[in-house]
Amino acid sequence: MIRLMSQQVAYVLYVARSTVSLYSVHGRSGRVRIDTHFTAAWDDDSLAEVLEGLLQITSAKRVSVVLDDSVVYRSEFSVNITEGNQDLNETVYEELRTRIPEEFSDKDVFLYGVRTHKKLVTGHAYVPVIYVYETLLQQAKISGKVLGSFLSEHEAELLDVDPIVESALRDETCITYGRKGIRWPILIARVMVALLVVSFVAGIAVGVYVWQTGKMPEVSFWIQNTTELEQPVLPSPTPEPTPPLPTPQPTVAPQEYRVLIQNGTGVTGRAEEVALEFQEERVRLVDTANAESFTYEVTAVQLKPRPEMEAMLSWVEETIGLDDLREISVLPIDAEYDLIVIVGQDAL
Repeated sequence: MIRLMSQQVAYVLYVARSTVSLYSVHGRSGRVRIDTHFTAAWDDDSLAEVLEGLLQITSAKRVSVVLDDSVVYRSEFSVNITEGNQDLNETVYEELRTRIPEEFSDKDVFLYGVRTHKKLVTGHAYVPVIYVYETLLQQAKISGKVLGSFLSEHEAELLDVDPIVESALRDETCITYGRKGIRWPILIARVMVALLVVSFVAGIAVGVYVWQTGKMPEVSFWIQNTTELEQPVLPSPTPEPTPPLPTPQPTVAPQEYRVLIQNGTGVTGRAEEVALEFQEERVRLVDTANAESFTYEVTAVQLKPRPEMEAMLSWVEETIGLDDLREISVLPIDAEYDLIVIVGQDAL
């Protein structure tokens, strides 16, 4: 599991042929968490309007982009390694460069990667569809945003990484892994400047004293005779500070929840199987139904706003056996159910 210690947030646009989604990547309980903010359909006439709306949602000035295979031109070229030609990266690069569409010949959007497997060097090149690329640039400029890294879905598959998280990581201004370290060079420089200022002020003070008195200042030390001390005065002990009591964290109360399990997989009986797992948790009420469609790739969770929302999410993950829920949304306060779980393909 990838760990994220900082609280910085990255925003990522995922562009496919007919849909575009806005994701945020941030840390929750020490883990990377991906939230879907909005998904919209588009065609050639509405892409500009859809992108403008999504970009205006984000508070960040910088947004990275993931391109689905349906909106990129992809080329592949392989060369066998023989004796004397081990350094083939530049050869592969130049060959792929000649294969990209002509309209990209003068643009710096050539996404390129090389993989070496045994005696074969394979290069992959990706460039976005020109209309999608130019519309992204135009709407980013109108919205006052800066487009960060571009990542192809196919390249993420080759690297065996999540494309949303990888795109956020490549844009270093968006997100940072690990603990926030002390910037030692900056700290040392500041200390040195402070010492120089103190030395300069002290030198001026000594110079003024010598100029006024004509002699160097004398430093004397007064030593008290210990025989004159009848009884030493001992400092009173400092009381140990009482540590503050820990704030109680809200916990789940399954016996109070009304839960609806919806089947989004199309597998007969899957909703009932998951419902049994929640019944074992002594939930107040568990109903089952089919979702609006059977095309849910990941499990989606909808829940009412409650103080123990974070604890409820962890409870749901443990109950259905998932490591991390991605699709999360909030129900109205007057909704019939406290929790709705739409079972996706990842829960099979």
